[in-house]
Amino acid sequence: MIIKEINKGNKIPYSINENQKTITFNDRLTINLEENQADVEVVIDISLNKNMELIQGVDKWYVANLIIPAAEYELIDTGEVDENNQPIMENTKKELSLDEVKLILWGLPGEFNITDGGIK
Repeated sequence: MIIKEINKGNKIPYSINENQKTITFNDRLTINLEENQADVEVVIDISLNKNMELIQGVDKWYVANLIIPAAEYELIDTGEVDENNQPIMENTKKELSLDEVKLILWGLPGEFNITDGGIK
């Protein structure tokens, strides 16, 4: 994963599960990267709302942005042939590479500290 810190300050804790292709923020919000991948690049915003709860979307304070690259496909020979004796190919989505996912982290508001898995 490509990780970039935009500004100074504490950043939201996160963990990455490579097998499940998920990222969890502060043990409260989990995003499945593979399920969110599409045929175009996808940007997922993670914010704090007015109650200082983590949400997916844009609200009071940016916490992070996830940029998931567009899906890539490859033609796979099915082993079958058509009526013209030509191989039948199947367009198959490649597995998402976490090395291509970008995580942009924003500093948390100065008056907020992360303690015991929560934002206070």
